[in-house]
Amino acid sequence: GLICEYRLHNLPENNGEEIPFMVNVVDRRTGDGEIVLKPNWNFLDCENRTEYSYLISAHDCGVGQTSEVFRSKIVIAVKDVNEYEPQFSTSNYSLVTEGDIPGGQPLINVEALDKDCSPKFSDICHYEYLIQKYNCSLVFFCFISGVLHTQQVIGATSSPKLIEVSVVAYDCGGRKSVVPSTISILINPVCEAQWTGFEKRVEVSPNVAGVVPLIINPTLTTCLPQSNVISIEVTVSMDINDVEKITGCDRNTYLLHEESNLCDESDRKLIELLPSTTVSGEVENNSERIYEFDGSTQAVLVTNNQLLESLNNLNLSSTFSISFKMFLDPTSNMTGNRKATVLCKSDSAGLSRHHFSVYVEHCRVMVLLRQEEGSHGVLKPAEWHWKLTNKNGCKGIWYDILINVDFPNVTLIANGEQLIPYLIADDYPLHSTPHPPQWVIGAAYEGRTSSVTQFFHGKLSNIMIYVGKMENTQVFMCANRCKREVRFTMNQIIKQICNIRFERGSTFTVAANTEDDIISKIKSLVYFNEEQFPKPGERKMNIETSLSCSDNTSMCPTIPTFQMYVMVLPMEDPVITITGYGSIARAGSDLLKTSTGVLLFKEITVMTHYIVESNAYCKSLDMPIEQNLDRCEIKQTRKDEGFGKFKVRARHLMRKRKMYLEKLSDGIAIQGAQSLAIYEQVLRSIIYRNERALFCKEITFTLACSGLGGRFHSNVYHLT
Repeated sequence: GLICEYRLHNLPENNGEEIPFMVNVVDRRTGDGEIVLKPNWNFLDCENRTEYSYLISAHDCGVGQTSEVFRSKIVIAVKDVNEYEPQFSTSNYSLVTEGDIPGGQPLINVEALDKDCSPKFSDICHYEYLIQKYNCSLVFFCFISGVLHTQQVIGATSSPKLIEVSVVAYDCGGRKSVVPSTISILINPVCEAQWTGFEKRVEVSPNVAGVVPLIINPTLTTCLPQSNVISIEVTVSMDINDVEKITGCDRNTYLLHEESNLCDESDRKLIELLPSTTVSGEVENNSERIYEFDGSTQAVLVTNNQLLESLNNLNLSSTFSISFKMFLDPTSNMTGNRKATVLCKSDSAGLSRHHFSVYVEHCRVMVLLRQEEGSHGVLKPAEWHWKLTNKNGCKGIWYDILINVDFPNVTLIANGEQLIPYLIADDYPLHSTPHPPQWVIGAAYEGRTSSVTQFFHGKLSNIMIYVGKMENTQVFMCANRCKREVRFTMNQIIKQICNIRFERGSTFTVAANTEDDIISKIKSLVYFNEEQFPKPGERKMNIETSLSCSDNTSMCPTIPTFQMYVMVLPMEDPVITITGYGSIARAGSDLLKTSTGVLLFKEITVMTHYIVESNAYCKSLDMPIEQNLDRCEIKQTRKDEGFGKFKVRARHLMRKRKMYLEKLSDGIAIQGAQSLAIYEQVLRSIIYRNERALFCKEITFTLACSGLGGRFHSNVYHLT
């Protein structure tokens, strides 16, 4: 039959909602129909509902009343249209990275969403960047599935670099996002834990005494949050070796006994073994004579009768001191039981017993001191052993050694540190022998074979024996100390003394809990110099830093050691000038007077000065300076006049100031490190007598002085 009507019925799950559709019969005979929206409905939205489910019934064209001929379930799908553009989940993406970014590196995910209901229009098919603030980025980036990648290496710079890129998204229907999103990439330099703000080279004018600041604006970067840093420890060290690597430190402007006199005015009797003796291989540096021993052939046998008498009269079983400077050659062989002898007193013949010896073996200093014949035959301490403390071994290092003997107690000071003996051995007294002892420097004499053995390999200097008393440790350290060093300013030392640890030489360690605190301390570092005429050249410094961290010590960054140097600039040598009248007239009878004689240098004046170039006035300036003299020689120049006699009236002043009078073949010498004023007083007190004065028309003299251990010399002053 014919189909006249179709009806839609709600399913139970539709909850009786209004049906927006109706069905129009198109062909009653075939039963074709179409589902259309009711007139009161404008449109359907796929994004709200994608499908509708109903029951549909078909009714025939019966007379009077239609009857249902068919019922079935029908599903109506809502077709999607691309009405929505993609939208990003955020308008700004940001990435902070550190260091170079390699090519092909994924950086950041971007995401856009589309409200359309179908995959065709809701899926995002690709992303695209737009030209914005950083045009060069166009060659750097490419997008793969919403992931921003680098296309080639992006290099970091010394300062932070910001790259910004705008991005749009396309859905699979080709619709583009209206509002782009911005990607900000901040590339920071790689954080390097290090010190900055240090000058590699700090220049020091040689005529500027006192302190010179070393580090003005330091900055410490730890690359850690401050809360992760428990402590910061900095060790500052300066190479105390002299510029020419000869003496260990150019501290000794004068010979050691003169330095000791400047540090302490008390009387002392000295036996000076070096440099008063002579040895091959001698070199001189800064007026301190250094003796080199080759470890196989070189030694000094003491043969001077006066020196031998002083040594043999020394009571080794009482009180005395011996001091010396020692440098063990880095190539020396110290394996086995090889001994390197500094000083030895042994049998000269018949036997090979050592009475007294100072030697080195395996970085250990040893003193042998046997009781002489005539002592009570009981065991007493006879040998003391100390180990030299240095983490890098004992060779290639200068040591200032002081050995104080107050028998049976013996102490050793090495570079200012008192060492504790790890072994003290006892022995019986020696029995008598008819042979005199032999003293040797740099080796030991074997009387039985008349040979020399146990050679020292290295350098020795300033071997001195203090007779009848022990040298004061503070005086010894004063005489041997470097006159240049790195130190804190005094106020800083007082405030932070508990956090500063001084070590041997010019080395100390300072600790702090924060970067600001350690920086404050480092800023107070100064180079201290009290030498009048330091040698020009580099003074090398190392600054080592270690961190202690809270989380994991192994994760603490390593801060590189910073190396710098103080460059002492060259300067002109000082000029010592002696002036006076140049001639005096006296009757010959005055020169015959025993009690008075003639004052030769009554009007003498001694000055020291140096020349400074003045750029401001384009001329040289003559600058006076205070400088000590250490020797003046007064000589009579003509022999045919008959040599007269010189006498110094100010002998009491000389004794008080530890100055010495030396007789020369043609005059006298005044020596001892003292000020110009003291030397002037002594020189003005010199009188001259000559028994042949009545037969002379004129007598001529010369006066010449030197300073700083003979390093600088005066003019030769002539007097007639």
